[in-house]
Amino acid sequence: MPTPAQSLLDHLSDNWSHTAISYQNFNAVFDPQATRTGYTNNDIYIVPRIELVDSQWQNGIPQEQDTVIEFYSFEIMVMAFSGTGLQDVEARVANLKTLYDRTTVTHESNTMRFREFQVMQGEQVGFSNLNPDAVIFATPTMTTFQVARVDS
Repeated sequence: MPTPAQSLLDHLSDNWSHTAISYQNFNAVFDPQATRTGYTNNDIYIVPRIELVDSQWQNGIPQEQDTVIEFYSFEIMVMAFSGTGLQDVEARVANLKTLYDRTTVTHESNTMRFREFQVMQGEQVGFSNLNPDAVIFATPTMTTFQVARVDS
C-alpha cells in the first residue's frame, strides 16, 4: 500500500502536463536548463514538497483497530526563468489550484481531502546554478490535506 505522499506524487505526475516536475526535494537530480518536449512552457517548472505535520487517533486513544487521521502540508514552488512572463506563471498557479483547491482526491487506497489552496507573493530568488544569466523567480503555493486510514 503506498503512503499518502507517494499517492499524491503519483496523482500530480498523472494529472500534470503543463511543465516539468522537479523532484529535487525527494533526492532526484533535475536540470532546469535541459531541453524538454511535450510541455506548455519549458521556462517554468514546479517543485513539490510534502511534509507530515501531525497524526492522531480518531477516537483520541489507541485501540486494537482504529482510524488514524494524518495532516500534511503540500507546498509547490512554481519556478520560472526571467523573461518568462507573469501571465504564464499565473496560468500554472491556476492549473494547480484547479487540481488541489478544496477537493477530495482518491488515489489507490488513499483519500486526500484538501483545504483552501493558497498562493504567496512571488519573488526573485537568485541566479540559476547552471546558467548564471538566468534569474529564477519563485511563486510559492501551499495547501494542507488530511488522510484517514485504518491502523491495526
